[in-house]
Amino acid sequence: MVQSLSIDDILDADLNALKALQCSAVWACVSLISESIAGLPIDIISHNNDRYTTIHNHPIKKLLNHPNDFQNGFDFIDWCLNSLLLTGNAYIYKVIGSGGEVLELLPLPPFSVSVTQNPDWSLKYQVNFNDINEVVPNNNIIHIKGKSLDGYRGLSPIACSRCAIQLNLKAQEYGLNFFLNGAAPKGVLKHPNALSKEAKQKLRESFDSGLTGSNSFKTMVLEEGLDYQQISITNADAEFMASRKFGVTEISRIFRVPAHLINSTETVSSWGSGLYELNRAFLQMSLLPWIRRLETALNDALITDDAESIRFNTEGFLRGDTKTRYESYKTALSWGWLSVNEVRALERMNPVEGGDRHLQPLNYTDLANPEPAANVTPTGETFPEGGEHSLDE
Repeated sequence: MVQSLSIDDILDADLNALKALQCSAVWACVSLISESIAGLPIDIISHNNDRYTTIHNHPIKKLLNHPNDFQNGFDFIDWCLNSLLLTGNAYIYKVIGSGGEVLELLPLPPFSVSVTQNPDWSLKYQVNFNDINEVVPNNNIIHIKGKSLDGYRGLSPIACSRCAIQLNLKAQEYGLNFFLNGAAPKGVLKHPNALSKEAKQKLRESFDSGLTGSNSFKTMVLEEGLDYQQISITNADAEFMASRKFGVTEISRIFRVPAHLINSTETVSSWGSGLYELNRAFLQMSLLPWIRRLETALNDALITDDAESIRFNTEGFLRGDTKTRYESYKTALSWGWLSVNEVRALERMNPVEGGDRHLQPLNYTDLANPEPAANVTPTGETFPEGGEHSLDE
């Protein structure tokens, strides 16, 4: 029998999620992804007969906005992403009422849940948290997992990339000690005679107290044949900052976050220019895989009607500048796929009277019949002369 690969087989004992977050690049990448998705509106969409309707008062929408007594909707989704990005798994306990309705969604720490696969391919969730120490029915568990090798447990990005993260942490620790100790010895004192251990210590303390800190740059007076020789920083120390910059790039690659989005000014973006292009690329390359994992798991666990679905609304994330948006609205209005009130709704404005009509240009010509066909729409409908108006007029 082939032994499945466990996260514990990969994870280094000295590296855990909390320690990884001490690396500023890890913190920045995880925060950027989790908070970007947590800030998106969550809609419940009904799709019947090719018509899509947003259900504003759906009980699941209310549940996702207030999943429990100690988290709001933003905190809850942010926690889900933090758990996924750092451990590869997010476990949620569903509190189910007597009528089968979901009353609460409670976050379970990833380390408190052990998942195994039975011979019949079903999964078993053993929970050891607070007063719970039992196998929990699958219907009470929502399991969102990241990239997996065995199909039922997610792999931790932190564990799989421990070398790059630990290297960055060690460089960070080295840098702290480097600067705490004055970055490098400024020089050496030479004495013509041999000195005892006590004499060396007193001489060092006297010299340091007289010419370091607030006394730096004062004039030195050397006696008894002392000679001071200044030394420069080593090549290895000079390369230290370069290694730190490379470490940021490595960690950005782990989370598929462009380095410029975590304030790394050493890299140039190849993801496009302008806010819209950068946001679109970040959404497609970095956020959408995590959004799809969340949507799929939440739909399977919370939605019982096949005509309904949970969707994260990414429209706001792709909002361009005012000029770009208005030009898009003009095109949509001119060709009739948006009404004035639909545009106003996108801009969070109240509807106006008569704003629900969809307008379109009047004059179209059939390619098979070059005769002008005034007042004919692309679907072949005709209007009375002067009965409709076009935005192009």
